[in-house]
Amino acid sequence: MIQNGRVVRNELKCTNIKPDKVEQAWEIVEVGLLANRYATLFADSLSMASFYTESMDVDSHDDSKVIDVEALRDQYIEDKTNENIDMATHPLMRRFCNSEYCDANRYVEMAKVAAVSCMHHCIPTRAVN
Repeated sequence: MIQNGRVVRNELKCTNIKPDKVEQAWEIVEVGLLANRYATLFADSLSMASFYTESMDVDSHDDSKVIDVEALRDQYIEDKTNENIDMATHPLMRRFCNSEYCDANRYVEMAKVAAVSCMHHCIPTRAVN
């Protein structure tokens, strides 16, 4: 879509679009620009890879609302090392988040699940031990 928008925009500049198709051409250009904006925002969100304490607009970033996933991960590793794994300490053991074990903030609970389920540093950690 992005490329189509660019091609059609260039064809409009060169006046290669039939007069009765100009409106459709501008729609293609607009869709291309919107697709480009979406792709940019998606890439930005992936690069930030942040969990927030509340819902955030895609164009916003507030360091004070970022959940420290590494701290949650470190706490889980400590609990696992100490064999202290139960519903209170392991977010993947909780089926529904309406229990006493879940964090009151659902965004924090989601970050806890991500911290435990996305432990990509396990192989380097094992290599050191």
